[in-house]
Amino acid sequence: MKIIVLGAGGWGALVGAYLAGAGADVTLLFRRQAHVDAIKKNGGQLLIQKPEGNISVPVNAKVNPDEVNDADLLIVAVKNHDTKTALHSIRHVKVKAVASVQNGLGHGNLLKNLVTRILNMVCCELPRCKGDYDSLSFQG
Repeated sequence: MKIIVLGAGGWGALVGAYLAGAGADVTLLFRRQAHVDAIKKNGGQLLIQKPEGNISVPVNAKVNPDEVNDADLLIVAVKNHDTKTALHSIRHVKVKAVASVQNGLGHGNLLKNLVTRILNMVCCELPRCKGDYDSLSFQG
């Protein structure tokens, strides 16, 4: 499965790393070139520090959203206030599905509206989980 993680900070990079470790073809979109350079210097491997020992997984690391074209899954991991700008930066990317791993509450409606408008995808609401969490599914 080809996955793009939009917002590869601490949380987004960790999610992407575990997916890469499971065999997915993961591209991490970072804000800072220094992160990309460190991964390239490490042979395209992202290091996961765990109590039982470090592991490394292969990932593609990019700063420029124009360097990605398509994916089976787009994972949105940016801060809530950066969602609109981040989605605009990848509006050319053809994706089959979108998932959010954003922190906080209340970003579901914003994400639903932006993904529908910017990425021209259909949103299907999933039943709400226990608690106040938004559950959305997008299909191209």
